[in-house]
Amino acid sequence: MAGVAVKRGDIVLVKVPFLDDPAKGKVRPVVVVQNDVGNKFGRSTIIVPVTSSIPSKLYPVQLLLPAGKETGLRVKSVVDAGYFFTLRMESIIEWLGRIPAKMMPQLDIILKISLELAPGDIEQVVAP
Repeated sequence: MAGVAVKRGDIVLVKVPFLDDPAKGKVRPVVVVQNDVGNKFGRSTIIVPVTSSIPSKLYPVQLLLPAGKETGLRVKSVVDAGYFFTLRMESIIEWLGRIPAKMMPQLDIILKISLELAPGDIEQVVAP
């Protein structure tokens, strides 16, 4: 997929390195979270993983995504903004889909919570 432009919110397939052994990894979907200018001119992008293992209760840094044509996901899955990775553009294996436009504000919130950029946002997500 080298040379194909990705945009923030795209869901793509990549080989994600294992934390305990970066030389090994697993092919899985991820969400591109880097800004579009960086994606257009850079050699790498910033991503967060997507998993089909859905916890009984989502953490404030997680977002439930629907399966379907728009996302390109076969099953409901969770974006986990508790983990960030930077990878080279040529590591992208395949474009799957996009986060639905109506869910992009929710993606922004979980990213801000993970990076503690807007401490007040956590109250919107975590019920007392």
